[in-house]
Amino acid sequence: MSIDVFYNKKEDKFYAELKEKVNNYFKEKNISKKGNIKMYLITAVLLVITYGSYFLILFGNLPEIVMLLLACVMGVGIAGIGMGIMHDGSHNSYSENKFVNYIMGSLLNFAGSHKYIWDLRHNSLHHMYTNVYKYDYDMVKIWLVRHSPEAPKRWFHKYQHIYASIMIYPYYTLFWLLFYDMFHLRVFSEFAEGDQRKHPFMKIVGIIFWRIFYLFYIIVIPYLLLDLPFWKIMTGFLALHVSTSAVLCPIFQVAHIMENTTHAIPDKKGNLKATWAENQVTSSSNFSLNNKLLTWFCGGLNYQIEHHLFPWICSIHYPDIHPIIKKTIEKYKLPYNNQPTLLKAYASHLRFLKKIGNE
Repeated sequence: MSIDVFYNKKEDKFYAELKEKVNNYFKEKNISKKGNIKMYLITAVLLVITYGSYFLILFGNLPEIVMLLLACVMGVGIAGIGMGIMHDGSHNSYSENKFVNYIMGSLLNFAGSHKYIWDLRHNSLHHMYTNVYKYDYDMVKIWLVRHSPEAPKRWFHKYQHIYASIMIYPYYTLFWLLFYDMFHLRVFSEFAEGDQRKHPFMKIVGIIFWRIFYLFYIIVIPYLLLDLPFWKIMTGFLALHVSTSAVLCPIFQVAHIMENTTHAIPDKKGNLKATWAENQVTSSSNFSLNNKLLTWFCGGLNYQIEHHLFPWICSIHYPDIHPIIKKTIEKYKLPYNNQPTLLKAYASHLRFLKKIGNE
């Protein structure tokens, strides 16, 4: 596999004008493009909710049903940390301080994945080749669901709009933990640092260490400290992952895998007709922009177009720069994809799955 996709090299007047307007906004307001007190408050609340639930389970001497509910709360909190803290850290948009960004981005390690794999898959490939099949590895998940019109078609895909929400999406983070990362670690060898044939040894050691650490604190410690049979511990573990997946998966899917988003196809020379910025606009979709609680919780990922055009700007600023971006997109007659609610966005996603499953 090789990266041979190149965007249209024409002068991108749209993005040049957009960057100038957005930069002027921050200059006029005399504020940083990175996080502020609101971001730090979000961080504190999500960390307290998540790991407060964990310690209550271990030391609260609570009824089993309450501990199970707290496992679900912890799962939702982990999803919030991933979207609202880790994501900004991984894009170096959380803080002006690079070390702080690294620490926040590394919170993913506590959820059983690893920052190194995320940076390769998400930052390097997804943000560069959004919705381009075989290059955007946020789309290449498992063959049971066909997310791209270019993906191989199998007979059972005509039912994917039914079984995906029931049998696949609720276990998304379990697939991630057990298979997804390992698969991508293998195919990402070409994009490894330095030697293009293998990943740095210490990165591999780190990935193994953090996975063992995650399983130790999330399964072994509760089993040792709680007077519960192992199957009940695993029930809580499953409840945590289903809760995390129930939050993450719909938000991840409706950002790009939609009826109204594009899936650019390179020509025989590996070229795309669009510029990079044009592809970010047409391949992304916003949703629930008026829902301040959702914006707070999901780290501004409902402002997906804003994020893909300016991933280095902290998500806390997306609602403020949204009018500038929307007006400029409309000026250049590009589509501005938006769904009024998360529910309507998810319905559009399922209709898209049905469509490409029955082509």
